[in-house]
Amino acid sequence: MAAIFKTRILLTGAPLALAIGNAQADCVPYDTVLVPEKFECTTSNTTGDKRFDDFSSGSCKKTPAHYIQVPKECPPPEPGLWVQRITKQVQIHRPYEVYTPQYETVTLGHAATCATVGLVASHLNGAVCASGGLMPGKGGGWDKIKYPFGIAGKVGDGGGKHARYFPEKTTYCYTKPPKKKDPDDILIAWFCNVPGSPPPPSGAYSSARPPIDWSARD
Repeated sequence: MAAIFKTRILLTGAPLALAIGNAQADCVPYDTVLVPEKFECTTSNTTGDKRFDDFSSGSCKKTPAHYIQVPKECPPPEPGLWVQRITKQVQIHRPYEVYTPQYETVTLGHAATCATVGLVASHLNGAVCASGGLMPGKGGGWDKIKYPFGIAGKVGDGGGKHARYFPEKTTYCYTKPPKKKDPDDILIAWFCNVPGSPPPPSGAYSSARPPIDWSARD
């Protein structure tokens, strides 16, 4: 008899505390420049090049050092938001056994993770997830993603287009259905966007063992 997954869950992780509007907060549209102190004179009490400052006559002025703001262009806003994965504990109850509370830790699914920050599951050029082997270099918050399971790729690999759940209760992120399971392939972040954004492509998810209650994972 299959295990029953209760829907009451305990969140054991936290998403990146970011909003899309804040993803570019590091850029300000100007540079602050220091203008050094200077003296300016408009008259001289002698002729030729041998001029000297005559403060008594009011012909010279001292301008103290000060700052000015010089406008600059910021890069265009990054689309969407990469949200760090969230793990949760799901209580399992097997009716044919003496009841003892048991829990398994799973990774919260794409839609459920995005919902924690008020967004919806989406994709960035087909990419729906990030891992240490597939590190995006675009999208809001891409530079805030943490990779606790190691790095095997390089920033700019674009993210993965396929997320796969395995019986070991771990979700992996690949460019296509996997043939291996390395720690640096463990899913680290999901791509989210504002409501109305394009949904993930068909075939973006699969499971080696379909969960009893997929909604508990997605």
